[in-house]
Amino acid sequence: MKESDLVLDSPQKILNIQKKIDEIKENNFWLVIGKNSRIIKDWRELVIKYPENTIRYYQHLRLHPLERSSGRIFPLRGKKFKGAWEYELTASDRIFYVPLLDLKKVVVYYAGKHPVKNKYPQPPRI
Repeated sequence: MKESDLVLDSPQKILNIQKKIDEIKENNFWLVIGKNSRIIKDWRELVIKYPENTIRYYQHLRLHPLERSSGRIFPLRGKKFKGAWEYELTASDRIFYVPLLDLKKVVVYYAGKHPVKNKYPQPPRI
């Protein structure tokens, strides 16, 4: 599968909402991609269920994916999660991603229900 097939559509595009995007130069945006087609499908399901939250999340990833937000957005701890971040989309849904600073790219590798304790998804090897 080509990388262009893995680019996550914006919630506005999925929901067919015509909304003016912030007046920020395109080169300041990060490219947000899904790890695989399952992530793309899971992302679309979250957008349909939680449009406001996913719009806010998508804008956050496009503009400043390395910025923390107390209790909602934070880097994961532990050696095996190095470089991975968690975003609390809702009380029960999470999105896990790895920002690639040198490429200005964010790889989403999990989107869905909060994983069971000690069963967190492993970040992709990049």
